Amino acid sequence: MGEERLASFYNDNLEMLALLEEAYIALRYIAEDIAERALAFAHKALGVFEWLEKL
Repeated sequence: MGEERLASFYNDNLEMLALLEEAYIALRYIAEDIAERALAFAHKALGVFEWLEKL
């Protein structure tokens, strides 16, 4: 049962996990100002995707 729930969580949130990974990489290896702008864009894009998902 626990493995199924974990797999479901992973599959349901795969895009978010990928975005968080990209944000981490950006903050770790790219100039801070560029990384902050990229992260802000990612947050805005997620908001748009959430809005579209509700349509």
